[in-house]
Amino acid sequence: PGNWMHLVPALSRMSGPSIRVMPPAEAAPGALDAPMAQPQTGRNPAELATAERPDGPTRIPRGLLTRKYLVLSAIADHTYLDTVMEILAAAGDLRDFALLTTRTSEVAQQNLREVAVERGLGAEFPLHFALPSPRVAALPRDLASAVTEAAAETERSVLCSHSHDPALQAVWRYVLPMMMRGLHKLFGSALYVEQYFRSLLTAGRFEQLTVSPGRNMEMRIAVRVASEIGLRSLDVQAGMISATRRYRRPLAKHCAVIDQVHREIYVKYFGLPAEQITVVGAARIDRRLRPLRARFSVAKAPMLKLRIGVDPAEKLLVLATQPIEFEKLGDILAVCLNGLRPGWTLLVKPHPSEPAENCARYMAIAACRGGGQRFIADHEVNIYDAILAADCVATYFSTVALEALGLSKPVLIIDPFNVPPKLDFASKGVGTRVRSAAALGEELDGIASHQDAAGVVIADDLTMLRDGQAGQRIVDLIRNAK
Repeated sequence: PGNWMHLVPALSRMSGPSIRVMPPAEAAPGALDAPMAQPQTGRNPAELATAERPDGPTRIPRGLLTRKYLVLSAIADHTYLDTVMEILAAAGDLRDFALLTTRTSEVAQQNLREVAVERGLGAEFPLHFALPSPRVAALPRDLASAVTEAAAETERSVLCSHSHDPALQAVWRYVLPMMMRGLHKLFGSALYVEQYFRSLLTAGRFEQLTVSPGRNMEMRIAVRVASEIGLRSLDVQAGMISATRRYRRPLAKHCAVIDQVHREIYVKYFGLPAEQITVVGAARIDRRLRPLRARFSVAKAPMLKLRIGVDPAEKLLVLATQPIEFEKLGDILAVCLNGLRPGWTLLVKPHPSEPAENCARYMAIAACRGGGQRFIADHEVNIYDAILAADCVATYFSTVALEALGLSKPVLIIDPFNVPPKLDFASKGVGTRVRSAAALGEELDGIASHQDAAGVVIADDLTMLRDGQAGQRIVDLIRNAK
């Protein structure tokens, strides 16, 4: 419980009966083993089992306990699923591996069954396991007492600060109990997860724990427990991160990152020792680009241009935008429109989280600047069709830059600002920084006369985005980490 004491000041009093553990989820038939340790609340274990766990202890599937390498992930998100699938596809003997997820989906289950069948293990091979359904453990008495005291102080402080406004006080009296009950439940859930992983990792024969992503509550608790019992741990970067408070310092002993841009964030922002970080490439990008690399040829580019509404005789500049202030997006678009050369068409592909009306706003800007005839803004176009059809890909700091590089496309970083972007890809050679329309025109002229972007010499760590071996490098770290 000391691992979460920093949460106590944010918790408040919870009225009513103490939280009880919810019934455990059903485990797979014939796969029960190793009951989970009972929570330590200072009471007699027999009394605890009767009072708090009438359903008996959670049991852990036997298949989990016999593996060497445990991969923990939240594969409801395809970013994480692609990363995990690439790791498992690269593993030699899957009988050494087990995948434990916080959530799952039918798509994930089917993909995992296919991997097992490909390796001759059969569709029923227990490769994937899921964490038990979320439940709440009873808090130890000393911790529950601390939570209650902190809750009372929180309530006094909040109400005192609004003593001049009876209406606002009334609102807070209504809202505070609900907020604090939710936080109290979260605290109890974290305690349950800690108990589950302590039982699992001490009962099993694991030699290594891999988490992806490492920032979820369950992952951080599992890594902390692994560290306490001396088990090696690896945090595999799945998606993009930035030097902002949204992302937390990894707890794993070793980290596998996508490129030097992110390695620098791990060292300078998170403060991790450089020797604990290995650049491996992007398993997620490899997973998505492999079939594209196999099917695509330059001869197919004109057909793809037709599919997305571009004249095959035109050169195509694709601009991948991001959900940032529209004023900034307008400045970036202005550079592209003003620098566009004759014979080029500009296609803007908005980020999926951008509002749909942004397309109309982009079209309006283009019409005002007289570039409407050679301009398309399309929220629905497939980004990979756009990249493959493109003669050049531009962005500010979108991950599309890495995917375009992986598909051997010239990449331009449109940066008309004085403040570096959150992910400064240009500084690490992913693309060429362009600050003005004149500079963009010069780059487009050069690209039009030299089409072989695949032949451009790039840094060693960036070749990892093209060679399709990120999964194998991660597996090597898993098997050989010290």
